[in-house]
Amino acid sequence: MGIILCKMCLQNKEGVDSHIIPASFYRFIKDGSNEPLEVRPLEEGKYKKRSHTGIYDRTILCGDCEKLFQDYDDYAQKLLLPDPKEAEFILNQKEERRGYKLNKINYSYLKLFFLSVLWRASVSTREEFTKVNVGPFEQTLRTMIINKDPGSQDDFSIVVSRFDDYLGKRFLLNPHKTKITGLNYYILYLGAGYKFYIKVDSRPLYGVLSALILKPNQPFYIPFLEDFSESKELNILKKIVMKN
Repeated sequence: MGIILCKMCLQNKEGVDSHIIPASFYRFIKDGSNEPLEVRPLEEGKYKKRSHTGIYDRTILCGDCEKLFQDYDDYAQKLLLPDPKEAEFILNQKEERRGYKLNKINYSYLKLFFLSVLWRASVSTREEFTKVNVGPFEQTLRTMIINKDPGSQDDFSIVVSRFDDYLGKRFLLNPHKTKITGLNYYILYLGAGYKFYIKVDSRPLYGVLSALILKPNQPFYIPFLEDFSESKELNILKKIVMKN
């Protein structure tokens, strides 16, 4: 692999293949298929890429630091795939599933999982993550991961939603920055339909999203998004496909 400056321990060590998005989410999307996963950008003029194993970066971590993420990645996989464990589904008047509630979660493990994905995306040199640059928050995230500190619900507040249809679970889209109620957020796609919003802003969260954020010792709500066929993501993809 070659010697790198590990971005976690800041030592020159042998680099390893480090997945930005855990490989388990790619395996779920592929569902035994030999066809590669399509990784689509969210901007015009960029081309789709195909991946059999997911997106990894050899310039981020040494082997010892890669192990820091294993427990969090494993926990998220077991909790969220293939369908959330110990979930209470939320139904509408037509008895259709509109989301679910997770009553028992390990706040620290789940929060550190999402923080680690954001950090890995921010320090990655891969083209797919060029729109993720958390600036001075990068060091804060690194320290939290090293100290196994998930922070409070207001620190990097997280909201998770999911496409529950087949098409929505099949595509993985590049992350990007956005503003919600005037605050800075990054939107990242895990695969398997999951889309999460993470606040990268020192100002407190307010408004509707505050009811959905990941909180310690409380149920965690994951609403379903509209079908991918009706989403803004698909409209963007259509434009990209027509350009390519």
